[in-house]
Amino acid sequence: MQESVFRSRLEAINFLESAGMIKHGVAWYMPGQYVCRHGEYSKPDYKPVKTKDGWKIKVKTYFYPGSFVFGRSTYMTVDEQMSLSA
Repeated sequence: MQESVFRSRLEAINFLESAGMIKHGVAWYMPGQYVCRHGEYSKPDYKPVKTKDGWKIKVKTYFYPGSFVFGRSTYMTVDEQMSLSA
């Protein structure tokens, strides 16, 4: 899947805010109810980070150690960005 790339940090932050996310500390999160996956203990955080390609949004997930199914923190994809924009 193709990762979303923004030209500047401000553009990434504006996207997060326009998607209805709330800033908490240095990261953003989606307000409201969130149903955790198996082994997950918290909703994901979203944070703009600088990469060699430009600015991307890092999606940090939280899972208990030793879970059979665990997620990996990744960058937001174009598909995820489009679903939040709709």
